[in-house]
Amino acid sequence: HGKNAGQISGSTTIQGIPYYKDRLNTLSQTLADTVNHVIPVIEDPDHPGQALKAADFSKYTPDEQAKFKQLRDKDGNLVYKTLIAAKIYEDPKHPGQALSAVAYNQMSNEEKANLEQLSDENGNYETDPNAAVTADNLSVSQEWSTGKASYLFSNPDSETNTSYFEQIQQALTNDSITFKSYGETFNGTFEDYLIDYTGRVGTDTSYYNNLQEVSSSLSNNLLDKRDSVSGVQMDEETTNMMTYQKSYNAAARLMTTLDEMLDTLINSTGTVGR
Repeated sequence: HGKNAGQISGSTTIQGIPYYKDRLNTLSQTLADTVNHVIPVIEDPDHPGQALKAADFSKYTPDEQAKFKQLRDKDGNLVYKTLIAAKIYEDPKHPGQALSAVAYNQMSNEEKANLEQLSDENGNYETDPNAAVTADNLSVSQEWSTGKASYLFSNPDSETNTSYFEQIQQALTNDSITFKSYGETFNGTFEDYLIDYTGRVGTDTSYYNNLQEVSSSLSNNLLDKRDSVSGVQMDEETTNMMTYQKSYNAAARLMTTLDEMLDTLINSTGTVGR
């Protein structure tokens, strides 16, 4: 499809559940960072430092709209519309309140699976645009879910403007992205990353299954060797019993013969001199 395969660098010798969980979190955060840096927030020309409301867009002529500037935050960074953000979970012990990160980290996986996303008085799910996005809390942003379709358009009055859709599609399908995880960096498209991830899961699963089979076979061989030394072998024990039985029978016959000889010597010898 005209795309270069992704490349991975860094140490990957330790690959367990934390490793794959981290890579899923990296995928989630990178997805959020990518789509959240496409649609600019326009600064209100009449109120510097504030975002232009969609309803006020049509108040300006095309020439004035062409002079619009992108809003910047207090640190001078360009501001974009948030499409993906982290869920805000409701505290099960305090309904209507947000669950703290500390309380969340202390929960078991089963407790986390039963959490509900916090909603406002209108029933809209709440998100935190400033929190780290993970595979656990990945969500459509509250701004996008409650906004109109024009939230994705550069011109809210034009329902046919798809420039940002095309940019997002380009970023998600064709652009080479840098995915940074703990200890390694992957360069490639989102598709390349997913192919690499699933391939590694399959390879590692096969490797550990084979390792388990080899370990099981080795363990069985060791048990067999131990039993051959200290255990009971029925065939060998039966042969030994037969040998012992024959020896016993021979010894019994010998004792009988000796008994007869002694009886003869004692009883017969005494009568000869009379």
